[in-house]
Amino acid sequence: MLQTALVALLVAAQSSPPIRPAPFPAPRGTPPAPVPFDSPAGDERPRLTFLPDPSIYYPPAALAEGREGTTLLRCTLTQEGTLTDCGVQRSSGSADLDTAAFQIAARARYTPMRVAGEAVKASVVLPVRWVIGD
Repeated sequence: MLQTALVALLVAAQSSPPIRPAPFPAPRGTPPAPVPFDSPAGDERPRLTFLPDPSIYYPPAALAEGREGTTLLRCTLTQEGTLTDCGVQRSSGSADLDTAAFQIAARARYTPMRVAGEAVKASVVLPVRWVIGD
């Protein structure tokens, strides 16, 4: 009797349609396009003018362990083009990668934001991507 019940269950399981995951929901419309930076005469976004090679700053322990990620730093860019008040906006998940991101940001060079031709202080987000083998 038990054997007959098991055979019946196996036959029923084999003849039933396979279970498939539910499809992903359809996207809700097209995401909005980025707003272009309107540049009236004399206005300029802040620019990165020099970036040191990040591979030089890759922490040896993170490299040996294969740690990767992206650190987002939020900093204030002064009128002189120097960074102040830097903090981690989003961690890479590794404290030593985040610390090395500060070293890269400090050694990079920037052109300040300009409004009506005058340099102004600006808040900037600097992504530092940590990838082994790039």
